[in-house]
Amino acid sequence: FDENGYVKNGQLQEIMNQLDGFAAGLIESTNNLYAQGAQTSMVSDRLSLEANATLKDSTLNFREGSFDMIAYDINGDEAARRTITVTSTTVMDDSLAFPPNGSSNSIIGQLKAQIDDNSDGNAINDINSILSSVYSYNPTNISGELSIQVNENDFPGYTFGIEDDQSNGLASGSNFAGALGMSRFFQGDDATNINLNSTLKKDPSIIRANKSPVDGDNKLANDMLQLQFENVEYEANGLVIKDSLYGYYDALVTDVGTRTNAAIITNETVAAKYNSILLSYESISKVNIDEEMVNLIKYQTAYSAAAKIITTIDQMLDTLLGLKQ
Repeated sequence: FDENGYVKNGQLQEIMNQLDGFAAGLIESTNNLYAQGAQTSMVSDRLSLEANATLKDSTLNFREGSFDMIAYDINGDEAARRTITVTSTTVMDDSLAFPPNGSSNSIIGQLKAQIDDNSDGNAINDINSILSSVYSYNPTNISGELSIQVNENDFPGYTFGIEDDQSNGLASGSNFAGALGMSRFFQGDDATNINLNSTLKKDPSIIRANKSPVDGDNKLANDMLQLQFENVEYEANGLVIKDSLYGYYDALVTDVGTRTNAAIITNETVAAKYNSILLSYESISKVNIDEEMVNLIKYQTAYSAAAKIITTIDQMLDTLLGLKQ
């Protein structure tokens, strides 16, 4: 236990760590999918991530891979799509070193790059024009925030979503939106504080079920439902495990049952040994009624015999004294 009385190690803590790992995997993978839903703006959690720090070296769960920024027009049709790559050296924003927008090795640089996403020869209807992307970092507070929003003055009614690479499964991509908390379905980061996003909790009617802003599009809801069968990455007790949500939870419950059964058997064995030793101890250190009764009778008989000897000697002395007189 630590100084506050919280468990730090042992079997209970290992189970708690597994539950925290399960909750973290569920939270991030679900939020990563939920960011696909079309919206006008997204803001990350507050991050202790310097603008020019490598994403992979941070404490956040980024993975090498890619994700797509998808913009939808007022009719819900895809207006532009751009693939953003996360490598082992990618940073959030290196615009100070590579003004004005940063390099292709940064997230902001890739979002702001002048690229013809539509291959239509039009330079003003691409992701860099439709979306405004800013990473603000305050070194005093060691706090940063990524903000992405639609330039509504030039593109009224447009929306966008962040779709991770799903070529190897729904949870196989870079986990960019999930790691940053760009569009939270769940809030919290472990089993002690997992909860539905407070905004969605207050008004469930705003929960998104669609990727594109079109009535009847339930692709996002289907993906979130399918997630239970996909391999998700969990980290607990120094190990990284890939398993489905159901598979990991089932293994966790089985592990608890196995440990509990082993603890019961160990307890029964120790209790049996203790009782055996206790009986041996009591037979030596405490009164044995049968033995003491035998001793009592023995000592009582000896006392009676001794009394008779003393009486006989007394009578003999009286007789001798009588003879002398």
